[in-house]
Amino acid sequence: MAETNDLNSDIRVVADHLDAFTRPLTYDEFVHEISVVVPASSDVHWMADNQLVNIFFARRTADTSLLTERIRQWIQ
Repeated sequence: MAETNDLNSDIRVVADHLDAFTRPLTYDEFVHEISVVVPASSDVHWMADNQLVNIFFARRTADTSLLTERIRQWIQ
């Protein structure tokens, strides 16, 4: 249960951090910004890389509102 709470907390921190951006991010910027706010050991890195990378295939950038909407859906 503690792991789930830690993951949910990390998800919220990442989503809140990305909400502060007013411009679209490139994939590299997105990955970097996740690294700024949660440790590399967090499953959020794996989840973002495996579940959100496809957003960047259609376009070179993604609106942070779309990213945070998808990220918040991970909260259990």
